[in-house]
Amino acid sequence: MDAAARRHCQNKLWEEGVIASGYGKLDNIGEAFHTDIIACLQALNQAADLGIQKVILEMDAAMVVHAVNSSDFDLYSAGGLIWELKDMLANNFTSYVVVHNPRSCNLAAHSLAAQGACLISGATPVHDSIQSCTCVVVANDLASVYK
Repeated sequence: MDAAARRHCQNKLWEEGVIASGYGKLDNIGEAFHTDIIACLQALNQAADLGIQKVILEMDAAMVVHAVNSSDFDLYSAGGLIWELKDMLANNFTSYVVVHNPRSCNLAAHSLAAQGACLISGATPVHDSIQSCTCVVVANDLASVYK
């Protein structure tokens, strides 16, 4: 899960706060597309568990954004995951938006992914606290906004 306190991307200024973060390692995944969808599902599960009702899902995975906002990928190999993601959004949140942002606006998520990649296979995912390194990445994002 990725959030920044005041991030400016695509000419928008979002007021957000880091309320949760997490990372883990997925084994035996054939495509990055599947990994991105699974990460979204896990983040949305955590958001629903926290009682969050409105979601802005921002990511640099343009294919996932397109898959959620259309039916073009419904018969794709990840069609079941895509359906699950769409269903979760529709049934767990009062409003949601899924948008594409450039990679430069997603540094906290990539930092968490790098930490997850360093875990050994079968390691328990970390998702119950905000890691200090996540706060550093978010602070760096903030610093770049106000330069």
